[in-house]
Amino acid sequence: MPRADRPRFPPRDLFYAWLAATFFSGAPSTFHALFSGADPLQAPWAAGAMLVPIDSGPLMLFAAAALVHSFVSPFWALVFGLMLPRRHVTSWAIAGSAAVALLDLRVIAP
Repeated sequence: MPRADRPRFPPRDLFYAWLAATFFSGAPSTFHALFSGADPLQAPWAAGAMLVPIDSGPLMLFAAAALVHSFVSPFWALVFGLMLPRRHVTSWAIAGSAAVALLDLRVIAP
């Protein structure tokens, strides 16, 4: 039985979760922008502006956004690794990912 302060999944699985989250975490805000008629680059520029000035240029903002996503994603991978049950993990992970997307789109950066 896993302890509450340790991830319930092997480090290799958490690594793959981090990798998937890093690559796909921008998808919800991009789809939301595309379907609502907003600029799909607004979310990456906002994430990049957390590290560099907004007038740094598109390439620098995109690189900074990639760095932000690379550091936020392991946080969520670890949270999910600590909290998700081992049964029906895919369903719980999808639900958790949707909750994170809603938190991001509706609370943190509406």
